[in-house]
Amino acid sequence: MSFTLNLKNEILRLKYNEKEFKELINGFITVAGEPDSYNQNILSCRISNESIRMKLLSLAIINNIEQGISNKRKDLIIFSKTYLKSLAKINKKYVWAYFAGIFLARGSISSGINTGHHLEFLAKSEETLKEIQDYFNESDLEFNFKIIKRKERYVAYLKKKDEISDFLKFIKAKDSFFAFMENILDKDTISYAAKQANLDLLNSSKIVKASKEHLIMIDFIFNKELEYHFSQEQIFFFKLKKENPYDSLESLKEYLEEEGIVISRSGLHHWIRKLKKIYNSYK
Repeated sequence: MSFTLNLKNEILRLKYNEKEFKELINGFITVAGEPDSYNQNILSCRISNESIRMKLLSLAIINNIEQGISNKRKDLIIFSKTYLKSLAKINKKYVWAYFAGIFLARGSISSGINTGHHLEFLAKSEETLKEIQDYFNESDLEFNFKIIKRKERYVAYLKKKDEISDFLKFIKAKDSFFAFMENILDKDTISYAAKQANLDLLNSSKIVKASKEHLIMIDFIFNKELEYHFSQEQIFFFKLKKENPYDSLESLKEYLEEEGIVISRSGLHHWIRKLKKIYNSYK
């Protein structure tokens, strides 16, 4: 399975509240929606991959999104035009879902193993992509999208690996983020320049794997209601690590100190070893 398809499947696996999912649909139809010649209130969206098409349709039904399937072409999903709104009108809390929807509809990414690093999405309208470009230029999110024309479409793209990894983090695609970082590590081209995102880029595949395992163990503890094995400070640390999965222990230690919890890095390692011990006892 390609890196692009893996990322799109991950986007469809993410948990969305009602407002977030509506913005995902908004982003999707912004770049994929085609006006219907018979009904001006709907947009037709072509999705060639059947698996992606059916998963999106199922999620739309679950989230009470007005949708339908074309009688003429099986690769078309129809959405109400009421979900379409401009980027400027979206609450900042839900913008990540809008861009997840854009990538789901017309995005692609190169993992950087056999080719250069590259993330892009397409649109028929140059105005749509310039709106995206202007949005990031005016926000705290430093994504320097370039726009080019390719045949009859316009393309917005990123080529810097730190921007691509930050974008994956921005749309909450943590599995794809880890996979992307592992691919960079495999080529020994990892960059340590992601300070503005408070992201410690991991310096070995072993550390990348360990970070994923920590998140799995923390989720297991909370899902199985095993918090009683830990102190309040330890539970706070686990929640903090879950909210900031890519931060270093040194950064997490500083966050804890701001909350009045003073502990050394070796102490945090001890808490993680205890987490692993409890996890292994109950899994």
